[in-house]
Amino acid sequence: MFLWMMKLLIVIWSVIATALPSYVADIAALDNCLEKKAEISSLHDSKIGLCLSMISKKDISPLQQYGLYDQLYSLCFSYQFDQALSAADGKLSAAREIGNRDLINDAILDKAMLLCVAGYHLESSRVIDEAKLTESDMTPEQQLRYLYYLQRLSIDSSDISNDGRHGNVKMSREYRKRIVDSTPDDSKIHLEMATLLASSMKDYRRADSLACLWINCVDYMSVDYSVATFYRGHIQERLGNDDEAIHWYAESACSDIENAVKDNASICCLSRMLLKRGDVDRAFQYVQAALSDALFFNARLRPLQIARYLPSIESAYNQKMEENQKRIGTTNRVIFSLSIVLLLFLLMMLLLNVRTIRANREITRLSTSLKEANERLSKSLKDVSEANSAKEEYLGLFLSMCSSYLVKLKKHQSLKESEKEFQDFYDSFDNAFLHLYPSFVEDFNALLKPECRIELKKGALLNTELRIFALIKLGITQSSHIASLLRYSVNTIYNYRAQIKNDSICREDFEERVKSIGYGD
Repeated sequence: MFLWMMKLLIVIWSVIATALPSYVADIAALDNCLEKKAEISSLHDSKIGLCLSMISKKDISPLQQYGLYDQLYSLCFSYQFDQALSAADGKLSAAREIGNRDLINDAILDKAMLLCVAGYHLESSRVIDEAKLTESDMTPEQQLRYLYYLQRLSIDSSDISNDGRHGNVKMSREYRKRIVDSTPDDSKIHLEMATLLASSMKDYRRADSLACLWINCVDYMSVDYSVATFYRGHIQERLGNDDEAIHWYAESACSDIENAVKDNASICCLSRMLLKRGDVDRAFQYVQAALSDALFFNARLRPLQIARYLPSIESAYNQKMEENQKRIGTTNRVIFSLSIVLLLFLLMMLLLNVRTIRANREITRLSTSLKEANERLSKSLKDVSEANSAKEEYLGLFLSMCSSYLVKLKKHQSLKESEKEFQDFYDSFDNAFLHLYPSFVEDFNALLKPECRIELKKGALLNTELRIFALIKLGITQSSHIASLLRYSVNTIYNYRAQIKNDSICREDFEERVKSIGYGD
């Protein structure tokens, strides 16, 4: 039984899991990360505070200052623009104080990149121009960073102007191709640039394959993982695989939160994807989170990008709120109507209850009256029964006296006169008896088998058999007494009684049931 129930639960869960979107677990993981966001940010603030306190010490060297500013720049680069810019300036000042050209070049590239990603493209270009930085002055590693910066500047300026020609998209492709050609095939920067290059040329199948390799060569849940998974989501969206796109955007957003990245794009893109799926509430929640991060980062680019999606999300959210308000209004009206119906029903039930109580009281009163009437009726029946018994007893005694009188009279009459007297006696008996028990013949026949029932001659009231049992009904039960009254031998009376019993449907108590005729039994 237990195994059967377990199998049933597994089947039910499989059906439910099949019905749910494939990205439900990804959204749940992101929601869990969002709950920890404040705690992660607080911990990151503590690291920044510790770094600032160390920088403020007066007994550190310019080289130590450079290292601390470099650390602060890394902490703030994707977290808070103003602090990151201050760190970049501090790093550049320390490098100039040290007088090391390579350190100066690193600091200049850091500041230019920060301004670029924050959307300050003219200011970023001015930093490079004022420093008169050229590739010939750089190390190979710095040259690679410089090309990376140039492709980012080209594509970002194109995105913010929303004009592919103005942003020199072709230039960004050339910079990316130079990086791809000059780096090992399995290096992170090579795979990143190869992925972006294939994507910009709309070769999304190849871009997706390269993105898989890129993701595999970075640390899980690192800042690099955030970037790689974001572009994988972007590619999947272009391929029309919305569920996959949502998965990778969610992965990127989780990684952003874990690394305290406020300058993020994935959660905003995820919001846009969920809006397409009709999940307006969560889309609105995520775009608010993205806007909150962008305002905290305090740069130009990200709020402008989020602003593109806000009207559609806000419109959808407002429309849903209006629909919810309409549903709430409809629900309230239905609830009010049901409440009125319920109130009327309760009033009707109360009225019925009052009527029922009154009816029960009347029934109790009538029941008491009926009980009293039954008691009176029982007493009356008892009195009647006693009266009937007395009546039958006296009638039997009267018959006996009449019979004795006729027997004595017989000695003084002729046979014909005697027979006439006896026939008159029988007729009087029949009339008197049937007057007392008018249904005797029918009730008597009801005790006999259908084929044995007595049929009287025309004009006759009773016959010999009926008179025998009429006398038994009156309490004259001895065959000898009956024989003397009806002028038959005892054997004849006995035979009549035996024959009628044999023809009855209740042989054992036949005569008792005959005696009860006329008592409603």
